[in-house]
Amino acid sequence: MRFDFRPGVRRFFRLAPRNSERIRAEFDDELDALIASRVDHLVQRGMSPDDARREALRRLGASLDEVRSHLQTSAHERGRKMRLVDWIESIAQDVQYAARGLARRPVFTAVAVLTLAIGIGATTAIFSAVNALLLRPLPYARPDELMKLSIVMPGRGDRPTNYNQQWSYPKFTFFRDAQRAFAELALYEDVQATLTDGDAERVNLERVGATYLRVLGLRPAIGRDFDRGLDAAPGAPRQVLLSYDLWKRRYNSDPAVVGRGKPQRVFDLPGGGSRLTTPGLGVHGVWVNGKRMADANGIVADAPMAGRVLREFAS
Repeated sequence: MRFDFRPGVRRFFRLAPRNSERIRAEFDDELDALIASRVDHLVQRGMSPDDARREALRRLGASLDEVRSHLQTSAHERGRKMRLVDWIESIAQDVQYAARGLARRPVFTAVAVLTLAIGIGATTAIFSAVNALLLRPLPYARPDELMKLSIVMPGRGDRPTNYNQQWSYPKFTFFRDAQRAFAELALYEDVQATLTDGDAERVNLERVGATYLRVLGLRPAIGRDFDRGLDAAPGAPRQVLLSYDLWKRRYNSDPAVVGRGKPQRVFDLPGGGSRLTTPGLGVHGVWVNGKRMADANGIVADAPMAGRVLREFAS
């Protein structure tokens, strides 16, 4: 037995088309079925088949190709909206079903939420550590060439193994002069100190060798780097480099604090008079009448020494 459905209803009893070619074929079949239905109706009213077909096409209001294109465009747009609505409704139903299921079992819900929270937190912490230590490069020049050298003191008896034995200065200089594997070496040590110029503040700092910044490939934003001569022998004068954050927070980005040492009284005036002076940290150079007379290493070899030294003052 064969059932004839009206045009436009027939496609709802078929499987969904799989591609655009199948979709166009479906619409062509339905449009042809619609025109054939109208032709049969006009023939029954007494028109010839040719006249009935021309009349059916005329009643479409446009050419057959235009009608076919318009129907396909409308169907695609309607299908896209229906798929979006179905997707939203499916998600809403899933959420409602899950919420009802979790509400019926509060203990299981609490355990599941706690497990997810711990898992997400642990994963985030692990990724942050891995990203900082392994994935993200260090903020230094050529970070792949940096290496930390440690002295390992083997354990003996009840004494455990010390994997970070402190370097002594003679041992460091011996190793520095004997090795050929590294271009630069520098000592460093993490310590704490208290700032007393103003409100007392406990800060973290590093005691470092003169080549520390050169090893890391860094340069001070303001001022000068440590002089290599500071590592020549123990007992060199102490110098300080402020971090940018500390300089900005505690000293309000005042450039006057850069290059200034501890005030001291010197007795260099005639007659034994004294004066209070604040020495600069590191000598950039001394110019007299536009001629460079001295640099960080002392008197310039070819400096013009014309003139005389004033040794007494008129009363």
